[in-house]
Amino acid sequence: MERVHSRLCKRCGRCCQEVHGSLEATPEDIARWRSQHRKDILSRVCVLLPGYVADLWFDPISGEELDYCPFLRKVGRKIYECTIYETRPEQCRDWLCVLCYGSTSFKEGETVMVGTKEYKVSNLESCPECNNRKRCICRKHEFVSIQWLENYVKEYY
Repeated sequence: MERVHSRLCKRCGRCCQEVHGSLEATPEDIARWRSQHRKDILSRVCVLLPGYVADLWFDPISGEELDYCPFLRKVGRKIYECTIYETRPEQCRDWLCVLCYGSTSFKEGETVMVGTKEYKVSNLESCPECNNRKRCICRKHEFVSIQWLENYVKEYY
């Protein structure tokens, strides 16, 4: 298998310092944070209607929406880390950093890193193992469609 796009995160922090568009938490993210008693995270989330996506990140005192992630911490001269990495939002786990690839074109059969996991790129519109059409990415079977990747790049870059 050709592995043109399988580069690891450089930990530059740009994805968290320069939030592109609206960041959202899924109902599963909210439920997980509640079960983990993560008031530090929940205090920075705006849940308008329970059971739907919620907007991220807000200043808990002023209520102003932030244009950066408050859970990013600088640990070196140009190195950053996520302080909520193990429980970060689904949208962050699915982050595709084009900066790591230097290209925005994707080919059938190659591998890309989405978040910190490798996915096999396909022309199919749903996972061939389970027909999962959820955003055309399947974590269980490590599948991602070219269409999802192209839409992602258009939206964020």
